[in-house]
Amino acid sequence: MKTKFTILIIFLYLTLFGESVSTPPSNYAANDSGTMENPYLISDLSNLRWLSETQEVWGSKSQKFFFLQTAPIDATETRNWNDGKGFSPIGALGEVLQTEDDSFNFSLAFYGCYNGQSYPIENLFIASNGNVGELPMKGLFGTVLDAKLINIKLENILFIVEESNIGALCVSLFNSSVSNCSVSGIIILNHPTNMTRNRGRSIASGLIHQSWNSSIDQCFAIVDMISNGDNNKQFNGLVYSLSNSTLSNSYFRGTMLNPGPNSSGLVGTAEGTIINCFTAVNTNSIVYGISYFPLDSTIKNTYYLTSHMIKKAHGIRFIDRMVIKSLPKDKREGGQILSFTGGGIPPQKKITKSQFKGWDFIKIWNIDPTKNGGFPYLRGIPKES
Repeated sequence: MKTKFTILIIFLYLTLFGESVSTPPSNYAANDSGTMENPYLISDLSNLRWLSETQEVWGSKSQKFFFLQTAPIDATETRNWNDGKGFSPIGALGEVLQTEDDSFNFSLAFYGCYNGQSYPIENLFIASNGNVGELPMKGLFGTVLDAKLINIKLENILFIVEESNIGALCVSLFNSSVSNCSVSGIIILNHPTNMTRNRGRSIASGLIHQSWNSSIDQCFAIVDMISNGDNNKQFNGLVYSLSNSTLSNSYFRGTMLNPGPNSSGLVGTAEGTIINCFTAVNTNSIVYGISYFPLDSTIKNTYYLTSHMIKKAHGIRFIDRMVIKSLPKDKREGGQILSFTGGGIPPQKKITKSQFKGWDFIKIWNIDPTKNGGFPYLRGIPKES
């Protein structure tokens, strides 16, 4: 009887506080595993942890590995990982290492292809306290180079950070492509207990923190972003920095509570192309609708709402256009918008296809008043209710 009781106690402890042990995929030992023909099979949280902690399978310029998610993954227990800091990003642990001559060292970047097959990764948890020596970049993936991220579905994330830069899906994207990916959940930016590095500055983006020479297509983020209200917290719906990159057929919906200056509904700094996108944000402050700093950008068929309805029950002002100071002006602080079409959608009870000029509502988009808050949704990835 005593033995059975002891076993029960151990079982309950492991259930409540235990951690999945890093476990290689079931096909790891095969001679051709990790190839396009026989990708590493990520079937549970222990496999995902193995990927995040096994640098040799992140690849290199001369060797790329392929990964295929084969089932939904519940990442709730990541709240107990790494002394409460949660999941450790895949690829360079969230930042690009620099050599003594200030050139970039991508030796620890993720070079592979991860196909999530639209199976969700649920309840992923990441935290930071801004301590000296702690890497200030947080996301599912850290730095990726010459890589491909497709069909990844992050659901119900919870990121609680101080003095960090967040790209919920990926922090730094170089010469890579992201398609059919989505993020939902909550990001909280706390005031640091010890302002030792960036004076409390934090930047949160619902999808990607920074993108160089890359493409992002048919992605969305439905995320609530919350800060303590100081001026060092910047929110961006999808991307903070879009450099020589393309963002297409994508959208953001969510709440930005107490955003700092220069927060934007879609992209922070834009030095690329934004096409066929929209943003819809609830906020209690001022946020730029599409981009707060568009430099030499082409922005086409991209939309934001112009309503200014006060939601008295919650005290939140619905300003999806959000005082778009930088558009449609053709110049701002030396930068030039090469072209701009789209703009504000007048507030009305029903949003229709005719308001989104140039969009493909046959193969890419659809619209239904009962889905996605009545906004357009993407056909190729799971539809949000």
